[in-house]
Amino acid sequence: MPLALKWGMAFLAFYTVNMLHFPQSFGVPGLNVLNVICIAVWAMHLQTGCRNDDKAPVRVQIFLLFGIVTYAFLLTQITLPLRFMLDLTFYKAAIFYPLYFFLFFYVVRTEDDIRFMMFVILTVAIIAGYEAVREGLDFGVTSFNPMKRASGPFGKDVFTANRAGVFYAMFFALALACVLHNPQPGNRWIRPFAALGVVVLAAGIFYTFSRQSYLIVALVSVLMMLKRGPFLWVVLIVLGLSYSYWLPDAAVSRLADTEQVDEDGVETVDGSTESRWIQWEAGGKMLGDHPWGVGFQRFAYLSESYGGKKNLDAHNHYVLFAVEASPVGLIIHLVLVFSLLNLGRRLANLAKKRQDPLGRTLGTAFTFVTLAMIFGNVYGSPFANGEVMGLYWGLGGLAARHFLNLQRPNAPAAAHAAGEPAPKPPQRKRPRRRGRDLPAPAVHAAVSDQQAGAD
Repeated sequence: MPLALKWGMAFLAFYTVNMLHFPQSFGVPGLNVLNVICIAVWAMHLQTGCRNDDKAPVRVQIFLLFGIVTYAFLLTQITLPLRFMLDLTFYKAAIFYPLYFFLFFYVVRTEDDIRFMMFVILTVAIIAGYEAVREGLDFGVTSFNPMKRASGPFGKDVFTANRAGVFYAMFFALALACVLHNPQPGNRWIRPFAALGVVVLAAGIFYTFSRQSYLIVALVSVLMMLKRGPFLWVVLIVLGLSYSYWLPDAAVSRLADTEQVDEDGVETVDGSTESRWIQWEAGGKMLGDHPWGVGFQRFAYLSESYGGKKNLDAHNHYVLFAVEASPVGLIIHLVLVFSLLNLGRRLANLAKKRQDPLGRTLGTAFTFVTLAMIFGNVYGSPFANGEVMGLYWGLGGLAARHFLNLQRPNAPAAAHAAGEPAPKPPQRKRPRRRGRDLPAPAVHAAVSDQQAGAD
């Protein structure tokens, strides 16, 4: 990539996560700063003259997602039209952020550029994690307080803490993959930097007090360590089972809040968990009355009519998608999610055969980042949130590009094989004539005379 394009992509990654800290709108309906940045990056890419005819893996599944989201949006406007412009804004966001997959796939081509952007994503995640750590330290948290939960760059109140926790849990997997599988063995700074990321992101997760993120990080850590030897795996399990002895009291208190005992000695769950169950039950009733879906962004509006909380979504993306876009829509969504998971696995396996350290790191990372994303949408619904999911789609585009490069016969190393403009063929130089110092026509004439005499 040209230098301007490379740093344009880096700024895009940084702005996507931190957009709440910057101006976001020009005052023009339907157009914001992020749209303009993406258009500018794509225009710079087109100026390079690179071909864009490669077929991205998982493209069909993403297009099917676009189709089912469009169906849900149109269903909303036909059956329950309330707020067209707001619905259109949410619809645009649901389509826009998955396009990062294609943007990163087509713009970032070579191994060096893929490695650069992977570390840009990791750096942005670490900066976001550090912001959550600073919030937690400023709160002075020593025991769990529901009004003192860090949200980092993802919001200005405690209600976005779970969303932040899912982001940190996803990119914790990227940092850990870079520690376990160095993507550039000759560089001795990568593993210490990634280890710093593991620590910062784990601390950021702690200060979000997101229980699902605690469990996701524990699960991802154990699964990623499976092949590192049974001893380390046993150590992790022992640490997990004895968490109450070494975790900070605030985290232990937060985990303990899940189950409570009332005045009569009956075990109950906390209000947050109970509200989710109520919303899921309401979603089931809603789906019974509307088997083809209630339409895009209509779960929260109808929730109270079915015994749920007013103006509250399902707090489970899969329930939410099934109710709004029909069970067929949920099947399409799950096919996409598991295709993305399979993309990471296939890249890791292919890279292992090719002895490619970058591919093995990126494939392992994307597999477990996707696994964290899947679990992160069970107790929440951040899938359509751009600040959380934008870099996930970008990382998927990098994985898809490197997978395609490794499939080429000779050549992830050849830039033109990855779609760069083909180099111009070298100009042939006429060989210098040796022997008599005669000009070329004279020599040709002398040879012709000799042949005539011989005849």
